[in-house]
Amino acid sequence: MRKMRGNKMNKINRLFPIFIFLVLALILVITSCDRRNPPPTGIGVVKPSEVVKITKILAEPDTIYCDNNITFSQISVTVKDGDGFAIPGKIVNFRATIGRILRSVPTDSSGVATTTFWDDGEQGLAEIMAVVQNISESTNTVISADTARVEVFIDEVPPVESITLNFLSQADPYPMTVMQTTEINATAKNNLGNTVPDNTLITFTCTKGKFVDEAGNNLGMSIVAKTVNGRAYARYNAGAVATTTPGVDPAYVTASIGDISSTREVMIYPGNPFNIRLQSFVQVGDEMVESDTSSVASPNNIYMRATLNDPNGNPCPTKPVRFETDLGTFMNTTQSITLNTNTMGEAQVRFTPGLTAGAATIKAFANNDTLQTQLIFNIKSDDIYSISFTQQEQVTLNVANTGGVDSAILRVKLKDINGNLIDYPQEVYFRIVNLNPPAGANLNGYPVTDSVLVISTGGEAQVSVNSGTESGILIIRASCFAKDGRWIHATKANIVIHAGPPAEVIPFIGGFNTGQNMGGGLWRVVAGAVVKDMYGNPVETTSVFFELINNVTNCQIGADGFTGNVSVEDDSLRGVAYTTVTYSGIYTYDWITIRARTGEVEGEGVDGYATVQLPLNDPHFEATPVPAHLNFFVSDTWKTGDFYAVLTDGQGQPVGNAVIICTSTKGEFVAIPGFHNNYPFDPAWQIITDDGSYGTGDKAGWAWGQIKFHKLEVPAGDETSQTPGQTTGVITLRILGTNVSTEVSIVLYRYWDSCPPF
Repeated sequence: MRKMRGNKMNKINRLFPIFIFLVLALILVITSCDRRNPPPTGIGVVKPSEVVKITKILAEPDTIYCDNNITFSQISVTVKDGDGFAIPGKIVNFRATIGRILRSVPTDSSGVATTTFWDDGEQGLAEIMAVVQNISESTNTVISADTARVEVFIDEVPPVESITLNFLSQADPYPMTVMQTTEINATAKNNLGNTVPDNTLITFTCTKGKFVDEAGNNLGMSIVAKTVNGRAYARYNAGAVATTTPGVDPAYVTASIGDISSTREVMIYPGNPFNIRLQSFVQVGDEMVESDTSSVASPNNIYMRATLNDPNGNPCPTKPVRFETDLGTFMNTTQSITLNTNTMGEAQVRFTPGLTAGAATIKAFANNDTLQTQLIFNIKSDDIYSISFTQQEQVTLNVANTGGVDSAILRVKLKDINGNLIDYPQEVYFRIVNLNPPAGANLNGYPVTDSVLVISTGGEAQVSVNSGTESGILIIRASCFAKDGRWIHATKANIVIHAGPPAEVIPFIGGFNTGQNMGGGLWRVVAGAVVKDMYGNPVETTSVFFELINNVTNCQIGADGFTGNVSVEDDSLRGVAYTTVTYSGIYTYDWITIRARTGEVEGEGVDGYATVQLPLNDPHFEATPVPAHLNFFVSDTWKTGDFYAVLTDGQGQPVGNAVIICTSTKGEFVAIPGFHNNYPFDPAWQIITDDGSYGTGDKAGWAWGQIKFHKLEVPAGDETSQTPGQTTGVITLRILGTNVSTEVSIVLYRYWDSCPPF
């Protein structure tokens, strides 16, 4: 029904504008003529001060829309008395033919009563009447009254066609700083191109920040404002979050009426730098790992990152940051560099440790150096590259418990390829690597076959090397395992364990065929003495004095020597002092006694004695059987033969007292006690050359032996063929203590019973 009425009115307005004008004029005349009601009758004379009259009635605006109370009209009535003075506190009653109105409103101090008129969903021309009365307190009767009328047209709401959101400038997006407040407004127009009427409600919303009142109080992210002169106003605060930061959603402010809206983007910038943070990162593959440690010449990229934030924690882009370092370089060129921050407020620079390990102090400065911070970046040594002993010189020890130094500390240094000491704990294995190390020698008291594990500190590791009971050379190897799988080694081979002081002296003489032909029947042979300490170790560099005791052979011996000297045959041995003995060949195999005594400069002298035999030199040895054959007949069981040996030296001198050992393929030897140098208890297979009273006898150098054979050792003869059985006994004669030997053969025959006589 209301809609039909509204449509009819619109048609009248469009088709009969003149008619409408005339009707409105007629109503105005009627209202003007009836504006003043005559005073009530029957109450006598009314004083001017008791008279009430409405001098003015206004409707602003005089047209509202059927918009469910969004638009409204302010109805104001001015009440005065008969003298023309405003009457305050007088109740004015309002009535409307359509719509809604506040019915009873008192006048203010100016005598004005103001009420509000809204639509109630019905379109048309509303007549609003205002009534004021003055009632006698004594008679409770109306002594004065007045009425006024005004009209307000309730029109159909023209649809909103557009709304415009306005900031202080048209910059898009509109720039603001965090926590900054600006005034905004919105203008809405209907489809007729007119601005919406006053008091039209416009809703303001924002995705970031907030709306505030003039005092800065938070009103939330959505408010409703009324239009005044076609505009609705609001105060927008950007809030604490900067939208310049990547990943942060943009900020939008929207003004809307229903489904008609206008949106502006706001770019919220951070405030001035307030805080600086410095971090260090090591790039491992594609991952950035925060770390304050790396190694020299690291294959991984290292970065220093400074982050600037405003007081609200927002990153500050495009701000200069200066980096400084006292070790290593930035971008492999300089120790100071300035870079601008990116959109995340980060300034990042590549750091190159260089080749020197240590602790680098990295500093960052910003905001005209009012902000600064620093960190310590530890440049570790690279992987172990080399190991070396610190003592290059020879380390000398004495065998244990002999009064000398028997222990020493060995140190190794562990370095990377650039010569930096390894600054992390490293397992180092020490081991004695001699195939036959001196007995009792050890490292840190561990068995010689064990590796000793030591953990390095500050790039060094040490071990204690201790001597034992044996002298000699120690070879010690230090090994460690590199991170890349390599074994790193260092070897120290000049660790010498010396023997203790002399405790034993053992003289000696050269053996068979070691003499040197001096001519004239004389031979010179090497002699000497072995000097040992209490553990049997050869003693080095001690003097030795030699002499012959009870020298009946007129031999000569060199009087002095020292351990480690060189013999006449260019031999040299630790703990051996060489000399020579010169003798005539006729005394070969005679016994002499050598006394050797260590020098007293090293302490109390030590004596040593040895009875030795003068050796055979360049011998000539031959033997003869007598007879050369033996015959066995039927009546024979054993047959005996002789054999003779003659021995001379290389100068033709007969050699007596040579022991000859005899072996034979057949037969058995017969002892000849008492013959020359054959003694009663000598075995039958041993004969001795005659000394001939030192070469003067006829048999000097001769030896006589006997052997017997049994008939059954010979095969039987063949009577038919008249052939005797035959075999040979081969006798081998070897000079004891030499490789000199000779052979003789005795042929054996065996005949049958009727063999012819010989």
